Parts: sequence; structure tokens; C-alpha cells
Amino acid sequence: MDEALMPEDEVNTDVLKVTGDERMRQNPLNPGPSSVGGQLPSGYVDPATGEVYRDFVIREMRGREEKVLAGNGMFVTQMIQVIINCLESLGPIVDKQRLAEAVNQLPLSDIEAMTLTLRRLSLGDDLWLEPTCPIEDCGVMVREKVNLGDLEMKPIADPMQHHVTSVLRSGREVKWHVMRAMDAKWIASLPKKELKAERFNIMLLGRIESVDGQPLNRLSNGLKRSIEQLDDWLSYGDRREFDEIINAYEGDMDKIVIFDCKACGHEWSLLLPVMHKHFFSLSGI
Repeated sequence: MDEALMPEDEVNTDVLKVTGDERMRQNPLNPGPSSVGGQLPSGYVDPATGEVYRDFVIREMRGREEKVLAGNGMFVTQMIQVIINCLESLGPIVDKQRLAEAVNQLPLSDIEAMTLTLRRLSLGDDLWLEPTCPIEDCGVMVREKVNLGDLEMKPIADPMQHHVTSVLRSGREVKWHVMRAMDAKWIASLPKKELKAERFNIMLLGRIESVDGQPLNRLSNGLKRSIEQLDDWLSYGDRREFDEIINAYEGDMDKIVIFDCKACGHEWSLLLPVMHKHFFSLSGI
């Protein structure tokens, strides 16, 4: 899921071509003719009631949203704004201001899920991938159609708990929260140079609140000091174990596509770039 926060020029999109020849089927939530309903893998926890809202209705993108995606900046930030524009309801919430607040609190996996829904609603289920075989002596182009409706969603381990305490094998106690839209927006606001040089630390900073009771405040401490604290507090083993914990806990989407070159028999895989501009491209890359 963290690949959604990679700079655009580092994404291996190979070649994507999209078609819209099969529209997404309407959901039984009875939305309008250009809207569709769905269910989030994680959901929004209402702070007032403690209830988790996972059912949503979202409308098709219009020209205003197309302009947002055509602007400068990281796609994840643009897509969050597009979702705020297009979202019609989340559970019982229909007020636009409350919807905007809820979207910023949603786990990043839910933002991916609604991005997929918007792509299917706007352009259909068919996505053509045309990668080139990576074997140097082959280089044959493989053409494969992916049905976006078949992508599987992995729900969050506990929809009621978006804030978690994990005790690592080293004895370190880490308090953290699932990556939210607001965290993704903070990461996207960082200079590209820092994002490339300190990517793993920055992904940790997007989640970790404290280590052994010592608060990690990325806003008041600043990026440099927060990274220094992480470097001091967590060993290499701690970091790898924590990475396994968040991958197992947070909701996600199965975005791995397997290819088989008929010319040389080589098999390889690509990660479908759901959270990048190419996913909505009409003319390929």
C-alpha cells in the first residue's frame, strides 16, 4: 500500500491502456444513475458513537475532478480531493463537511478502494496491460486484460481498532495507527529529495505515535529530529518486524498481476499502479 506514496517517476507502470466497454454494475444501495455503492475494507470509526461505517455511495467524476487530476502534485493528494468531491454518503453521513472530515481520517486502503470504484464507474472494468518481457534476449510485448472487478480486498484485522499497541520481540512497545488519508497528505507534502532518501523512516513516521512511551511528534519535532529518534530507538530487526505487523494488520488490495511470456516461457509479476495518474490514463503511457 505504501507504493501509493512513491514519487511518480519511480513507479514501474510499464504500459497501461484502458477501455470502458463494460460498465460497472449498479449496487443494490439504489444510488443515482451515475453513482454506485460499495463497501470499504476498513471503514470510518465515528468518534461520537464508536460505530464503524463501511458502506458508501460515490458519483462518477466530472470535468471538475478531471482538472484536479490534471494538476501538479502527487496523485494521492489529488485523489483524496476527488473522493471528497464525489462521495455522496458514508454510512449515515451525507453532510459534505462531515464527509470531508471523515475522508481525511480514512485508512489509505479505503482511499485505494474508492479510487478503484471511481475508475470502474468512470471507465469500466477492463484494464489492458502491455508490458515487455524483462528477459534481455526476448523483449516480446505481452498483452493482458485485467478485470478490475476481480481484484480482491483484504479487510483490516480489527475494524474497531485503528490505533494499535504492538510489543516487538526486542521488548520495544510501539503505539501506532493505520496509515490515514491525512498521513498520506503529510507525506506527499514533503520535498521529493527527503522522500527518496528517507522513504522507510517516513512511512514509519506516518504511523508511529510513540516508542516505549516516548512520543514521536513529527509536526512539533520536525522531520530531521523525528528521523533521528527513529534511528536511535528502533533496530534493523525492529523495523522489519514492524513492517510485517502493519502489512498483516492494515487492509489492502491484491494488486499483483502475473505475466507469462509465450515466446520464452519467462514468468514475472507487476504491481498494478492503482494510486497513480496512469491508472486513469485514456491513451496509455
